[in-house]
Amino acid sequence: MVLADLNKGDKGIIKGVSVKGMLKNRLDSLGIYKGSNLFIAELSLAKSTIKIIVDNTMTALRIEEAKNIEVEKV
Repeated sequence: MVLADLNKGDKGIIKGVSVKGMLKNRLDSLGIYKGSNLFIAELSLAKSTIKIIVDNTMTALRIEEAKNIEVEKV
């Protein structure tokens, strides 16, 4: 399951991030890496962006980015 599959209010644990380069560095700096707990705070109406909370940090990701983050729903 990937982050883009989750719905508002769902919780999960990041199992892996399959991106490289600058995006990998950006996600790491926001605490989005293997083992982190997350909560889906909001989804845009067109589900083009997803707002998540990871270890007390709220951030928004494009749905294309969220498709590269493997999660386990809890």
